Amino acid sequence: VAMVSLLLRAQSNAANPLVRLEVLKQVLAHDIARDIEVLAAICGRCWQDLRNPEILSMYLEVLANNTQGQDSFNHIIADMINVPSLRDAVLVAIRAEGRSDVLSNALKSLFELYQN
Repeated sequence: VAMVSLLLRAQSNAANPLVRLEVLKQVLAHDIARDIEVLAAICGRCWQDLRNPEILSMYLEVLANNTQGQDSFNHIIADMINVPSLRDAVLVAIRAEGRSDVLSNALKSLFELYQN
């Protein structure tokens, strides 16, 4: 996990965005991506790549299945929405049809938290 997080941090400064996107796709397709350290590295250091709808969709699905549970999901979504250049992409993505039941349930729990 630590090595993958380091790789992601290093890739955040890569000159070629296509290489970064490919690395992100490969990491997000792997079970290790469910680790909160990996998810935090992506959100914290590769956030600009989360504006890509495909990457964002993959990220949200993995985030909903993270190893630390709903609280971590809630905190990371809140952080993402507070990044001005990422906010609109996140709001569009969470309203998108075709998301998994796990992601839908995680979003439902998040919205219920803020309604109470």
